[in-house]
Amino acid sequence: MNVKFTYRLTQWTLKFLGFALWKVKAEGRDRVPRDGALIVAPTHESYLDPLLIGAYLPRDLSFMARRTLFVKTTERGERRRRLFSAWGRWAGVIELDREGADRAALKAALGALAEGRAVLVFPEGTRSPDGEVQAFRAGVALLALRSGAPVLPISIEGTRRVWPKGRKGPRMGAGPVRIAFGEPVKYERPAKAEDVAADLRRRILDLRGRGQQDGARDGAQSRGEAGGGSST
Repeated sequence: MNVKFTYRLTQWTLKFLGFALWKVKAEGRDRVPRDGALIVAPTHESYLDPLLIGAYLPRDLSFMARRTLFVKTTERGERRRRLFSAWGRWAGVIELDREGADRAALKAALGALAEGRAVLVFPEGTRSPDGEVQAFRAGVALLALRSGAPVLPISIEGTRRVWPKGRKGPRMGAGPVRIAFGEPVKYERPAKAEDVAADLRRRILDLRGRGQQDGARDGAQSRGEAGGGSST
């Protein structure tokens, strides 16, 4: 089966499930550049986030994700590929080692951007424990400054109700989920990485609005569902 067709079919299926099961609403999709290098920078509160962003982004997408999602270490210290890693290769995942600077992952991401592709990076680095936007790490800023690619800020809210930390799978019928696409922004040197990260976070908070930010705690913690597993 054609890879392009399979990707589009997967997008359509996820959008259908998102609307039917979790009342997903996407705003501002017309702001997404349809071609050229693009750093996709969404907030992060659930394993569901990359799937929904990939579904609702109107173009192909590569993902940066932590390597431990695809490689496990046995009791003997051997590293083995998980079955899930086959999907990762098909979906164009760039595996990232969160322990220290992963130059290979950065090089792969820069290469994808140089080819005019879109690359998803979670600026927070891990899922939010309470639904609020955490401080942004410097990685996305360094990628933007080194590549010269525009950054697309995205706010995604409500996925923590659907699939919070500590839960093995998504909850059917939970929601709603709101995805808000912002205006692409380009950062250039001599801007500092920390200033870029702070500006990007401010833009995402603006997408949420005062009411959205105040309501970012979605109640999962009060129901005892916050959990504490590994994160993306």
